[in-house]
Amino acid sequence: MQLVRQIQMNRSRLLDEITFRSKNLFNVATYTIRQRFFEEGKWIRYNELWKTLKDHEAYQSLQKMCGSHPPQQVLKQVDRNFKSFFKAIKVWKKTPSKFTSMPKLPH
Repeated sequence: MQLVRQIQMNRSRLLDEITFRSKNLFNVATYTIRQRFFEEGKWIRYNELWKTLKDHEAYQSLQKMCGSHPPQQVLKQVDRNFKSFFKAIKVWKKTPSKFTSMPKLPH
């Protein structure tokens, strides 16, 4: 039997602001990768994504509030999402029966 510990935190303005800014950066990063993929058929990885977005307002606002680690982790999560998508596409092409339909781009 596995025990699960549930932790509940009281809402705070600081936590709301951090999650809001993280969401904004996540959306900007996802949009940037999707647009590059549609335009050039190429997927940009974390390093190029970071170079592209390090001066963006969404990245800067989260970095001012939390330091450099959280915005980098948001970008790495977006990179992992797209990496999983392209891996799923390869598996789908070999054995489509494992899926109910073709995997869709992260959004």
